[in-house]
Amino acid sequence: MALRGIVEVLQREGISPYLINHIISVALTDTTTIRWGKDLLRTIIRGQGVRQGCPFSPRLFIFVLHWIIRQVVQRCPAFSLDLLNETILPACLAFADDLLLMATSMEAIEEFVRELIPLLQRFTMEINFSESELLVRQPGHTGEGLPRQVRIAGHLFQQVRRIVCLGAVIGEGLDRQPMVHQRIRRAQRGAAALLPTFHRHPLPVRLVYKLYRTIISPALSYELCTAASTVRSRATLQRESAVLLNGLLGTARGGTPALTPQELGESSLARAVCRARIRYYGHIIRRPQGHILKSAFHLRLGWLMQGRPCFTYKDSLKRDLRRFPRPAEGWRRLLRSKAAASLHLQRAPFLDQQEEEEGTEVEGDV
Repeated sequence: MALRGIVEVLQREGISPYLINHIISVALTDTTTIRWGKDLLRTIIRGQGVRQGCPFSPRLFIFVLHWIIRQVVQRCPAFSLDLLNETILPACLAFADDLLLMATSMEAIEEFVRELIPLLQRFTMEINFSESELLVRQPGHTGEGLPRQVRIAGHLFQQVRRIVCLGAVIGEGLDRQPMVHQRIRRAQRGAAALLPTFHRHPLPVRLVYKLYRTIISPALSYELCTAASTVRSRATLQRESAVLLNGLLGTARGGTPALTPQELGESSLARAVCRARIRYYGHIIRRPQGHILKSAFHLRLGWLMQGRPCFTYKDSLKRDLRRFPRPAEGWRRLLRSKAAASLHLQRAPFLDQQEEEEGTEVEGDV
């Protein structure tokens, strides 16, 4: 990155010259001296420039990149960085040197890229177009002939079927029927891989059911719990789930005795996920007023569509809180203490679905 450009950004952000000199000397000098007590040891070569090896330079790189993004958004009225703005999509998600851009039209993307490239060049930064990908999501889009190259603002992007961003896979399809078929096939492959082992080494029925709940059921149950799907797709998933479960239980040792309601409850994986979400809710509560994480309580999904998650963050949180007994002091007061909340979640029993529906209302706690 260009030294002059970094200094310019720091000055525009109102940072004092004294601090700027310290930043430049720490991040951009060639050598440094190791101090041990009151003695200065030998001088070592540190390298030069904003680079990955320096523990300070990644922060400086992200600081400059975010400043560039804000300048581009000011020139592109089709974008917004306001998470609470329901009419305009967020401009991008920036993590380290990865940039995820979202827009409703190709013209908006071309405008953003056209404004972004000159600003990056001022800091001797550039976009790696060989690894830049384009994902088009629209109803009825088949994705035939992908991947292929698409020209945007004079540069070639690779149009693909899916994008992996921060561990999340974003696919091109918006149709629910292919997604249901994919989930069923995934669960069937998982069951097919388990059946030979269960036939050779019969396991107790309770262990077989626990493996089913941990490995196969999550592939089927997501849509039933968190998506606005059709009655037909829900019935298909439930029917396939029953077929797979009966096939696995048929290999159990000692027949298939009736399972108790406690044994039919959620797996330890679901309990761990609920606990983690509640702990993160406490993390948000403990943030100061006006913190960006508190905006999670104000996000709205707008209208519901087939295949779109129908639960807001608050709706999902209420479902998680109902799976544990309500503390005497209330959830909000308990979660302000990280240690007390962890102790309560470890000792409290995990309620099943029926007990959850009969549980107390938690509106005042969220």
